[in-house]
Amino acid sequence: MPPASTRLFRRIIVVTVAMSVRNFERVFTREVGATPSHYVLQMRVEAAWRQLERNGGGLKHVASSVGFGNADVMRRAFIPLLGVAPRRYRDLAEHRRRVTTEADTVPRERRHLPIWRTKKTS
Repeated sequence: MPPASTRLFRRIIVVTVAMSVRNFERVFTREVGATPSHYVLQMRVEAAWRQLERNGGGLKHVASSVGFGNADVMRRAFIPLLGVAPRRYRDLAEHRRRVTTEADTVPRERRHLPIWRTKKTS
């Protein structure tokens, strides 16, 4: 059985759209391609990976800010959807940021030249 907050949220939605819970879930799944609970999970994981890419914050903070109860719950949602744990994803994002920052220090006119052209000739 879903947590009380999830059940309350479902009730608010179905009252708003004037449908039964079952009919709402059926229509939502048909239109979106995922159950409401799976859709919310996907949105939370997406919000988490965006935060991890942007600033690489602590996993506990990211997990709580996107609606996961804790970092372990986020990890259990992350792995099936993205194929990698949040910590590994954050580390990869930090590496990409570092590489991009280093590339930005290369003068623009030399960025796309083959390596053999960037060497000094004597």
